[in-house]
Formats: sequence, structure tokens, C-alpha cells
Amino acid sequence: MSAVMCAGDQERDVSTPGQPDLWSAFAAANGMPQQRQRSKSEQVGDGLDPWDAAQLLQGSCGHSGCSGSMSTSLSAASGSCWSSSSSSSAHQISSRPAPGGGIGEGITWIMTEYARREVLAEYEFGQTLGCGTFGVTRLVTHRRTARPWACKTICKASIAASPAAVSDVQHEVAILQHLAGHAGIVQLQGVYEDERNIHLVMELCTGGDLLDYISRFQRLSEAEAADIGRVMLTTLQHCHRNGVVHRDIKPENFLLGAPTLLMAPAGSAAAVLKISDFGVSAFHTPGEHFAEIVGTPFYMAPEVLERCYGPAADVWSVGVVIYLMIAGCLPFNGNTDRQIIKAVMDSEPDFQAQVAGG
Repeated sequence: MSAVMCAGDQERDVSTPGQPDLWSAFAAANGMPQQRQRSKSEQVGDGLDPWDAAQLLQGSCGHSGCSGSMSTSLSAASGSCWSSSSSSSAHQISSRPAPGGGIGEGITWIMTEYARREVLAEYEFGQTLGCGTFGVTRLVTHRRTARPWACKTICKASIAASPAAVSDVQHEVAILQHLAGHAGIVQLQGVYEDERNIHLVMELCTGGDLLDYISRFQRLSEAEAADIGRVMLTTLQHCHRNGVVHRDIKPENFLLGAPTLLMAPAGSAAAVLKISDFGVSAFHTPGEHFAEIVGTPFYMAPEVLERCYGPAADVWSVGVVIYLMIAGCLPFNGNTDRQIIKAVMDSEPDFQAQVAGG
């Protein structure tokens, strides 16, 4: 059995060691919450249930290709993701009892292909990098090569009672394996499962995320925003061509690989930008429309809120990020999720005052 402990239930923000707290100043300047949470939460937010959101927007579009349901969990924090109840049923993966009996008899294996793989045999665990609702991320070092990686350890007991949470983990692994090899996507190095935990060994990105980078400069030049936007769209084009829709595009989900990038001059982000967090992503076939409301309200496309959308919703979200980079503020804002939804559906971005007026 692995010696790695199960992570607790409490979610907290763990800043990258040695980097300034840029979020607080940026949040204060833009009227956003001071407490930044980087991972999905099961907490209920300002009282707007996703079903209420659907009623507010008068339900589905009626498209025959739309199917699925919305989650009843809504994160309280700005920038946190509304998590889905399930991904595409065509790619549903089930947990199974342990194969072969013996030492694993009576244990439910979630990632059956990787059952009984011992992560400590290959990696030495170091400092904690971050904690979330279901697990903890630590710095690990490969014992043979001495190369550093990041290992996300998910406590099985914390997700066992939630089929949606189990499905999210299984789908994230399947999607990362499907998209393996692209330089603009954070790579999954290995999957391990013991009796208590699932361990995902991931590429280590030590330069913070894109929101950290934007926060440092407040506004980026149009040229740099175009370079970053081009990288985001090129990476998403690869995802879409390979049948994957991300569904939670936001600057927090774009990581920067260089260890000292936040201290570097403006203009250095695009070269090391990598998309991450495929936890609510889904496989997609041409012509298919999704009905689950997933993602982060500030960056959601109107068709997501109308429950009939496809890959183009990711492109809308990139547009919101580009606006943020140039204007230094979000195009659709509000103090509650209900207000944000109304802004997304009803308001027009103020390009003249915020962008052109610089």
C-alpha cells in the first residue's frame, strides 16, 4: 500500500513558492473576489442553482442532438468551474472490482489498467504544490532520471460516493492520453493506482499560469495578446480536430513552463504556454451538441447557458481571455453568478472604452 496520505476535504489556495501574490492586487483593481481558488469545488455559491440558470434562460434549444443534464454543484468563487454531471456517454468508463482476487479482493479499482502500480517504486515525493477538494499535488522526482514532475494524488474515498467525480477522473486520463505528444498541452507521464489513491504524474510547469502573467502587467500589448491568442487557438484546433472539447477555457487553465517566467519581460509567455485541466472536457463527434452547463461563468459562451453548444464555445472563451489581456478587465462581469449570466446573455463588450481607449 502506498505511503502517500489521503488528501483532506478542505480546499485551500497554495501559491507557488517564491512568487508574489499578484492575484489580490489584480482582483481589487477589477472588482473580483480576493480569495482565489484554483480547483473545482462542491460548495454552493450565491444561491443560483444551475437548474435556476436554465429556467432563467428559458431552458434548452430543443436541438435533437442535445442531451445530458446539469450539475447541481456550483462553485462559490469567481474563476471556479461549474462541474459537469457526466461526459459523453459514448465514452463512459466504469469502475470495476479488482481482477483476479487475492490481495486486491474486495477493493474497487477505478483505473483498472493501472491497478496495483506502485508510484513510490518510481518516484520520490517532495513538497506540496497545491491542494484541492479531492486530492493534493506534490513535486516528485523520478528515481532513475532525477527529472522533476508534478503528481496529483486523488484520495479514492473522497470520490467513491460520486459517480460524476469518478467519471471526471477517468475521462481526464483518457483525454490526456488521447492528446499526448502536443507541445501546447500539459503531458500525462504516468497513471498509478493503489488501494487508497490514484496518482497522476504530470509535466511540471513552474512558471505560474496565464492569469498570474496578466496580473503582473495589468494589460498586455495587442501584439503580445495576439501571439498568446494564436497559441491558444492553435492548441484548441488540435484538440477539436482530435475530437476533444475543453469546456473550461480560462487563463488559470493555461500554464507557463519556464521556471522564472513571471520575472521575465513581457512578451515571453506565448512560447511556453500549455493548456491544462481537462477535468470537465469531453469527447466530441462532428454535429454533436452538448447540453451540460459546465465551465466558469465569466468565460462561458451564451450557447453553453442555452444548453446547446459544441467546439465553438471554446473559441468564445478564448475571445474573453484576449479581451482580458488587452483591456485589463473582463468583458462580462457581476457580483453574483446570476449577474454574470445576465451580462453574458444581454450585454455587449465595451471595446471602445476598455480596449481602444487603453
